Amino acid sequence: MHMTWRERLLTESNLPPNSKEYENLVLDAAAWTTCVIGEQRRIHGDVISVKIDKVQGIPTDQILSELGFQFYSCVKRLQIRIALQILDQIEDRVLQLKREVHANAITSSHPDQPVT
Repeated sequence: MHMTWRERLLTESNLPPNSKEYENLVLDAAAWTTCVIGEQRRIHGDVISVKIDKVQGIPTDQILSELGFQFYSCVKRLQIRIALQILDQIEDRVLQLKREVHANAITSSHPDQPVT
């Protein structure tokens, strides 16, 4: 079973920086298919829009893009506590985007109805 980033950070928080496990963690944090934003996109679908730059996906939402880079930087430096805080911010931002998409869908299908 594949672990989420939260699970990985909690279980791999004491990795030695020279270990193969650490190297794999950093590689996964860097690659679009396994990075934290990619994980959120798999969970929440197209709420997170991306543009493809060469082989990497880049979130079109600037806040998510910056948070994803900060998360990667913290993982690379083994700053697990800070990475977990950034993960919380990423999840909060994704939920905010979901609410916006939902509100836009309601507004476009019923333009005269107030959004609740």
